[in-house]
This record gives sequence, C-alpha cells and structure tokens, in this order.
Amino acid sequence: MLDFESLDREMTAAGAELPTAEVHGLMSALACIPSEYHSGEYHSGEYRPGEHCIALVQAEALGQRIGEPSAARGLVVLESAFDSTAKALDSEELAFQPALPRDDEPLGDRTEALGAWCAGFLAGLGLAGIGDFESIFSVDTVEFLTDLREMSRIELDPDEDSAAERAYVELVEYMRIGVIVVREELDALGPRATAKVLH
Repeated sequence: MLDFESLDREMTAAGAELPTAEVHGLMSALACIPSEYHSGEYHSGEYRPGEHCIALVQAEALGQRIGEPSAARGLVVLESAFDSTAKALDSEELAFQPALPRDDEPLGDRTEALGAWCAGFLAGLGLAGIGDFESIFSVDTVEFLTDLREMSRIELDPDEDSAAERAYVELVEYMRIGVIVVREELDALGPRATAKVLH
C-alpha cells in the first residue's frame, strides 16, 4: 500500500502545487483508464503504457516547478507512486487503497484530505476526457461519481465523536471499492468502445 506520509514529505520537498491527497486521487483516476485509449496529444504509440498518464500527473502536481532541480526527485517519486497505484488497481486481491493520512491523525485533517482526494479523482477523469458519466458507466457507478462530487466538498462537524469516525471509515471503504469498479467498467468496455468514449 502506498504510504501517504512518505509521499507527502516528498511532495512538500518538491514544492508540489496540489495537496498530496489530491495528487493521489488524480493519479488513481488516470490509472483506471486503459492508457492506450487516451485522447488528444497524450495518445501516441511511441510511449510505453502509462507514460503519458505519468507525465500528466507530474505536470499537474508540480506545475511551474516541474523543471526546477528541487523537483527532480519528485518526478521520480510520482512515477513510482503511479506504478504502485496502477498495480494495486489491477490486483486480483483488490489491494487498492486511497492514499490518506494515518488513522491517528486528527479526524478534521483526514476529512479534509478525503475531500481533496475526491476532487483529484474527478479532475483526473476530466483530464482523460471523461465528462459524460451516464454514457460510459453503469447506474451505480454514476451514483458513486456523483457522491464523489459531494464528498469533495465534505466538512467535518466540529463535534467529533465515534459516529463521525465510523462514518469516515465507511466513506474511505466506499471510495476504495467504487474506484475499483470504475477501473473494471472502463476495462470491460473493450478497445473499440473505450476509444469511442475517450475521443
């Protein structure tokens, strides 16, 4: 499982322009999409599978700092994180996990990161050219993605209690399974259908 704290330290050192949770949400969305079917300038047989996805993640995360020496290690870390995320999504053991702060961090911080992760995932789908969810996904998955929009604006009730903690855990698991299903549905479309919806 990708370690959020390690990734967060590396992103801070590289001067990332996005919150770490949002970066992982974005890369998770791009890792869901069969890379050979991306549209526009990012589609090229000259790239190895996933290379253009990684470049998108790097550009979005590091922004104008991408060419600076301080960002060099960040580029490598992002590539490794993308590969780990893609492998987890492809795992038969359903190993994928959203990269979020540890459970011993304040619930407010974790909730904020959860919202950023959801925003990043939706942004990643947008970068891939997926906007009309109803024409691509099942009814249940469209509902999941609609829920992610709401979750991207989530705010914690100031009165933290065990119910809020349980709700957070349930939301993370809902995200985890939902993303795996997004990956499966895109993969099940097949080459011709996937190319049609992504172009």
